[in-house]
Amino acid sequence: MSETVAKTLQATLATPTTGKEQRLQRPSDTYREALHDAFDSRADTMSAVNDVVTPYNLPYQAKDALKFYVPKLRSTYNAEELDDEHPLRLVNRAAKFDYSDEREHGFVWQVPMPGRGTNFWIPLRINPEQDSLWFDLLSEDAKAGELRLQRHRTS
Repeated sequence: MSETVAKTLQATLATPTTGKEQRLQRPSDTYREALHDAFDSRADTMSAVNDVVTPYNLPYQAKDALKFYVPKLRSTYNAEELDDEHPLRLVNRAAKFDYSDEREHGFVWQVPMPGRGTNFWIPLRINPEQDSLWFDLLSEDAKAGELRLQRHRTS
């Protein structure tokens, strides 16, 4: 029997260009709106959440994350209301990373966006102590779980 060990990897986005920052902000705002609508509708199943979030202009990885997360808010976390600081959650199919030692920031993440051909790569500043864990993700010795994109102060 193999043992599953969960680790939380953290990275900070390298300072994005203005265009990339705006492209990141739109799905984050839309995600929060869809989260609040699904929560306020009292959707308590994945199917019910799907009915609420389908019209939103979000990548499927964010809609799928909402379908898993929203029903748990009331049943597992006993949430009565939401704050505005929820991160943009993405299912693990959004975990596309690359590495090159020829870049200033070796690791990059392919940010999923709604629509075809709209994804883009953004450099990551990783915690050097987690270096080997990031390489495990690339070599597929590890599997990514949920991804969360959250504004922290000004980054």
